[in-house]
Amino acid sequence: MLTKYVNHWERNKPPRENPVTHNKRLGPAWQEVSKKLKHIPSLIQEQNQREKILREKIDLGKAQCIELREGANRMLEKERQVQAQLQEWEAERETLKSTLATLRTFQDTHYSSAMEIAESMSKLEKEREVQALTIIREQPGTLGNSADGLGLLKLSSVMHLANISQGAIQKMRHLNGNDFLHSIDESTLRHSCHIDSWQDRKDILYLQSMLSQGLFPYADHEKQCVVCACQTPDELARLAHEENLKMDSTVLKEWKINGRRALMIKRADIADVFFLAEDTAKQFFAAIISLQQIHNSAKTI
Repeated sequence: MLTKYVNHWERNKPPRENPVTHNKRLGPAWQEVSKKLKHIPSLIQEQNQREKILREKIDLGKAQCIELREGANRMLEKERQVQAQLQEWEAERETLKSTLATLRTFQDTHYSSAMEIAESMSKLEKEREVQALTIIREQPGTLGNSADGLGLLKLSSVMHLANISQGAIQKMRHLNGNDFLHSIDESTLRHSCHIDSWQDRKDILYLQSMLSQGLFPYADHEKQCVVCACQTPDELARLAHEENLKMDSTVLKEWKINGRRALMIKRADIADVFFLAEDTAKQFFAAIISLQQIHNSAKTI
């Protein structure tokens, strides 16, 4: 309607006259046009506002479309992952079905006889274990070396159980139980067996001492002996503190001295290996003597 009035105005507008005179001559129709024209600025403002609102809605709608599209892509990717997992499960199930069929066949045909054999061998194994422990505890001198017959319990097997290093075991493979118990000392280990590690030598001497007293394996004795139960330098340092013994914790850590190795320390070690000052050396060796007394007391329990 407004456009119609504007067009009509453009076709029939009169010559320019004095505004006062002109207003007096306006007829009713033109008065209506004049009123509508006055509303054009506010109408433009309203349309601009409407256009702004529509633009915001369009932008929001486009963003929602993008979000929905991305969500759909994520769902498709999730579906592909689930499908792949389903294929893995189905393949695993088919394999499991085949395995179950084999197991059921074994159960129906061989299970009973296999159980009898396993129980019989387990019993035999326990008997041999008891025999081996009896030999280790009561006749360690009969242990064989690596060259002895297959049926003889080897010294190397015992050393392995005692966690002696593999390198040291190799260097002592020529020794049998009797040699080990009666012909080995610190000097022999170092110069004849060429075992350079101070820690290895102490572990071997500890095993020799425990074998000769029938105290191997160590587990039962360690339940009674707080010294041998110290597996690390830190544990030994705590025990020394509890017993009010003067032991340099730096030396314990540097030389990796645990309870077992401490018991094998000689006065020569303190002078020639640790190089402690005289007063510190005296306190350290006095602590070793006290640890050996605790150890010996535990052996009689």
